[in-house]
Amino acid sequence: MHPALVAPLLPEFAQQWCQALYEIRDNEEKDSAFRGLCTLVQTNPAGIMKSLLWFCNAIVRWNQPSPELNSMFQTILHGFKQHDAVGWAAQVATFPPVIQERLATRYGV
Repeated sequence: MHPALVAPLLPEFAQQWCQALYEIRDNEEKDSAFRGLCTLVQTNPAGIMKSLLWFCNAIVRWNQPSPELNSMFQTILHGFKQHDAVGWAAQVATFPPVIQERLATRYGV
């Protein structure tokens, strides 16, 4: 509802939110929760950086996101890569191979 108010607090709860999201089966509630999280990330991209692994893990565990949500994922991930390609590559290199592969296959990052 108010991403400008909540987004500054993202570093405090992002990892827990992402962990909860990847454990939930794909459904409308999960879609809604992810759209809310993506809105917070778009409002405060730096707020997810400590939890980027968790965020990416939650994204790649989603089997078939809605077209709108998939587009949000793509926009955010490509935005991170374009903003700091070297930093992005260094961070993704630390991810487990399965996450790296799914990010590359699904989102081209």
